[in-house]
Amino acid sequence: MTGMRTASLPQVRRRRLATQRLSAAGLPHGGDVVRLLTAVQSQDAPLAAWSLAMRMPPGTTCAGLLAEQSTGGWVRTHVLRPTWHHLAPEDLRWMQRATGPRVESSLNGRRRGLGLDDDLILRAFGVLERVLAGPTPHTRRELRPRFEAAGLPTDVERLAHLLIVAELRSFICSGPPRGAEHTYVLADETLPPAPP
Repeated sequence: MTGMRTASLPQVRRRRLATQRLSAAGLPHGGDVVRLLTAVQSQDAPLAAWSLAMRMPPGTTCAGLLAEQSTGGWVRTHVLRPTWHHLAPEDLRWMQRATGPRVESSLNGRRRGLGLDDDLILRAFGVLERVLAGPTPHTRRELRPRFEAAGLPTDVERLAHLLIVAELRSFICSGPPRGAEHTYVLADETLPPAPP
């Protein structure tokens, strides 16, 4: 291919650092960073906050980022694989439609091993719908006795799996952080309507 310009490795590095806002001017809000990057790995919440802050103006604080997340700047949910990511609220539904079924099918063997069938999952969704309806988000610790009262499994692994499935189906997503704990809310009460 004659006439095609190729970039040197140092040029590619500089361009990539600038595009990801690691060497260019920082973005004003954490939500802007989440939108730029589309899906930000957030399994480790403090490191995820640091990743956002690196792409923002100097002086950005973890408290400021948590405040922005609390007001809906972005949501934290399972998407792309069985781990958490930060997403813009308007991106969650289309991303879950594109990736959720495949991620959930990759968990089918574990789901069977945990003894979780479709009936248990639907019952868990019913409990989540009743408990999370309204303005009060709940932590996993607060959901546990509600699941137990409904005769649902509450051990760490099975409860976590039920919540992951609910996230992958866009039934629930993160609510505002409460101290060091994450909360859950109903996606339909939190997210904008799905785009066509």
